[in-house]
Amino acid sequence: MAATPALSGVTVSDGGVTVTWKAATGAEKYRVYRRTSDSSWTKVGVTTSTSYTDTTAKAGTTYYYTVRCVNSANNQFTSGYNTTGLTAEVK
Repeated sequence: MAATPALSGVTVSDGGVTVTWKAATGAEKYRVYRRTSDSSWTKVGVTTSTSYTDTTAKAGTTYYYTVRCVNSANNQFTSGYNTTGLTAEVK
């Protein structure tokens, strides 16, 4: 089992919302999720990097982001996740 990724930051720019985290020991890939205050977590991407830019974020929306480790086939979770996530207010 990989360590839970430690979220380190979120930045909003014209290009979208970039989420960053510290590398998790034993991680093969990372699956990035977002939600709003009235929705559940939805996958927005998969990466092997320790950052991801969500280019589909809509202006006027506040999102919460979290990251979870998955295996190399992207079909099995290998870590827990931060259930609160980081907040990004897209203007």
